[in-house]
Amino acid sequence: MKKVALIFVSITLFSFSNCKPKVDNSVKDSGTAIVLNGKGETDTVPYICGGCKEYLDKSSFNKIVTISTEETKKLMNFPRTFIPLKMRISIVKEDSIFHYDTNERFEGVFRVITNYYYAAKNAYGTETEGDTYVSFYTDTLGNVSRIENFIKLPTLNFNGDGVNRNLILYGDDGDYIKIDVNKKSLLVTSSVSCIDRGTWLTFYLDNDEKFHLTSWNDFNCDGYSFFYWFDKSQIYLLKTHKVKFISITDKKSAFCPVPDNEQEYFLQLVNLYEK
Repeated sequence: MKKVALIFVSITLFSFSNCKPKVDNSVKDSGTAIVLNGKGETDTVPYICGGCKEYLDKSSFNKIVTISTEETKKLMNFPRTFIPLKMRISIVKEDSIFHYDTNERFEGVFRVITNYYYAAKNAYGTETEGDTYVSFYTDTLGNVSRIENFIKLPTLNFNGDGVNRNLILYGDDGDYIKIDVNKKSLLVTSSVSCIDRGTWLTFYLDNDEKFHLTSWNDFNCDGYSFFYWFDKSQIYLLKTHKVKFISITDKKSAFCPVPDNEQEYFLQLVNLYEK
């Protein structure tokens, strides 16, 4: 009788263990994600993702959403007012990226590109909507691979009225400078929020020389500055020396180093416009 009871208990425990629900760690290519707004509170936002279902599980997806949100906040002048609205995420497997110096291939790397839509307040307290792109590299576990400064980048080419790559630089204490090129003029967005006409964009070269451009647009609190093209003497310097640092200076300033793999950006740029 005891033997029969033991068998019954064993069968019962086996049955219960098989009835445990399986944890679903899969990720859909559309749905909702939980993120932190500028106040540190949780918000639920819709997303569309290409490649999430194919390459990620829930843990790595959540890491990528968190990093995309943090990187977006870094590009904002008033991150505490950040209200997330929606995201479009692309996960791209990178099989052909190489070290800019050694030419060795980076293995097991994915590029994440997130188009983040948000609302935020400007310096006047007015709430506006906007969007931005953030990009970084990761593995299948969602661990960020900080290889942006070491990969061999595509050669600059024309893309419509501009070029195929802008330049985004980061410094200490939240400093950033983003440079877009359009028809021989530079549009600079920076962490200097309220900025006036006459702002200096200074280029520091590897021979310890420096020169600056002067902005011509009116005062604004969106961090935008416009600059005319380089003169002949500046073009000569850019052709013969690498750019090590860039700063933008008004009443406040931002100072950012130029990564090794971007130090010939302006050499390629001026050569491109002289073709």
